[in-house]
Parts: sequence; structure tokens; C-alpha cells
Amino acid sequence: MWIKEFPSYNDEKVAELRAFLGEYFYANFRERLKLLEEIYLFSIELLKEAVEMINENDLVLYYSPLIDYVNHMLYRPKKPKPMLYLSIFYRRINRLLESISHKLRDMAILIVSDHGYDPSKHDHSRYGFWSSNVNLKMKLKYITDFKSIILDLLIK
Repeated sequence: MWIKEFPSYNDEKVAELRAFLGEYFYANFRERLKLLEEIYLFSIELLKEAVEMINENDLVLYYSPLIDYVNHMLYRPKKPKPMLYLSIFYRRINRLLESISHKLRDMAILIVSDHGYDPSKHDHSRYGFWSSNVNLKMKLKYITDFKSIILDLLIK
């Protein structure tokens, strides 16, 4: 198993970003974009490292704080400019994942969020998101259900 910079595990940079995130919520737009670009570049480096570890490990865990942070800082439905940049970051992440998809063809990929986003409060919601490129054998109700799914996929 390979894991690096995962929340609550070996996460020096992610913990630092999380600790100072509140300072950026109401920072000027340019400062928020600068931080998000830094997080994007950090996410790229972590992803490159994770992809290099795929052939050497049965399980590779990759975490990016970008989608969470970009929503908190840019989701403003009545303001076109932040919404435009929000969509730009979404497209960039999508292109990033597409660029490595050829290396992941025969692997099970789970994309999991630990929470959703409530746009009315600019804060977390009770509902998260998940996606998979394989059919999962059980119906998911809680994030902890992924433990059984991951173990099942590793046994195959």
C-alpha cells in the first residue's frame, strides 16, 4: 500500500493548508486564486507520485484538497467571475485525471468525498459523493462502507 499526504496521516502540507484556509475565505479574489493555483500544482505533484507507485502496490491512496477548497472559495452563484473560475478548476482537474487514465485501465478506481457541499452556507453538507469505474457489490450508505469494498477489491 502507498499513501502520502492523506488527511490525518502524514499530511504536513494538507494540514498546513487546512489550518490557514479560513484566512482565505474572505481574501480578495486574486489571493484566493493564487492559493488555489498552489493547491492545484501540489495536487499534480502528488498525483504524479501516486501514479509512479501503482505498479508496485496493491492499493494506492491519493488525496487532493482542491475540489473542496475551490468550492469554499469560489462558489458564488450570483457572481459570474468566481463561477467561471470554479468551472475552469473543474475542467483542469478533469483533464488531469484524463491524462493518466490510460495508466489505470485495468484497475478499480474509487473517487470518494468525505462530505458534500452546501452552497447556501458555503460549508459542508451531510451528503458526500462517490464514483467508481467498476460495479460495487454492496449498496453504500456510509463512508465507512468503503472499507469492505476496498478489501473485496484487493482480494480479487
